[in-house]
Amino acid sequence: MKTIFASLAFTVLCSSFLAASAFAETIYLKDGAVLRGKIINEDETSISVEMNNAWKKIDKSTIELVKKEDVATPQAPQEPAKAATAPTGDLRLRYGSTAGITEGEISGFTVPMSELDDKGVGYQLDYSAGFYKDSSVGFVLSAGIFSRKHSGNDQDPTFPTQIYYDAAGVNLGAGIGIKASEKLHFEGKLELGIGTGKPKFSTPGVAWNPMDSGGYTSVSFIIGGYITFSNPGFQLGIEVGSQSFDGDFTIQDNFGGSVDGTVSGSEGIVNIALGYRF
Repeated sequence: MKTIFASLAFTVLCSSFLAASAFAETIYLKDGAVLRGKIINEDETSISVEMNNAWKKIDKSTIELVKKEDVATPQAPQEPAKAATAPTGDLRLRYGSTAGITEGEISGFTVPMSELDDKGVGYQLDYSAGFYKDSSVGFVLSAGIFSRKHSGNDQDPTFPTQIYYDAAGVNLGAGIGIKASEKLHFEGKLELGIGTGKPKFSTPGVAWNPMDSGGYTSVSFIIGGYITFSNPGFQLGIEVGSQSFDGDFTIQDNFGGSVDGTVSGSEGIVNIALGYRF
């Protein structure tokens, strides 16, 4: 009777182990051996244990104690999550040269122009964002405002005329950035400018009629190198490139009307950029 009771108790105990697949058993044998595995089958006289992908049949008469232990399901090693690379953000004030006026047109008459010794200058304040992700090469987008003065000289020796064209507007750019190091990077961008402008003509002994503003457009290709001293922190850069522009205007005639005029030019430019990286 005692043997039957012990056998039933042992059966109930082992069955509870089999019902919990998330658990393993430690089996202590009477000879002092210790086995670890999962009980996968059991009858009146023996149990079958899975150990190291193999089955082992153990006689119940040799078992001293069966102990259940919680074991965690093995997890595949996971790579640490990479921190998302935030876009770089640079606020820059750019100062440099502008393309000179090389051609003018008034009421359908084209006037060849030459550069003045008094070079035009330009100021631009823009914000440039770089999207690099996990690479040293990325996309660059920029937006800003500008103020420019273009200058030129009429080549007519009879009425030598100096022309200045003041323009202001907004500027949008897109291109590629290359990070050479944490502090040094380069950008190549195509920039489009749109705004308004107004000319000023200066001819010795001639009083020009009043002039009105007109539309202004520009296209610039810029390559720049920038050193960022800290992040966040100040930034210093030098830019070279080319710039083309068209500036419209109207000039009043002597009969109460007006005529249209245009100045244009294309030339290499150089800028110095002082910025701050956020």
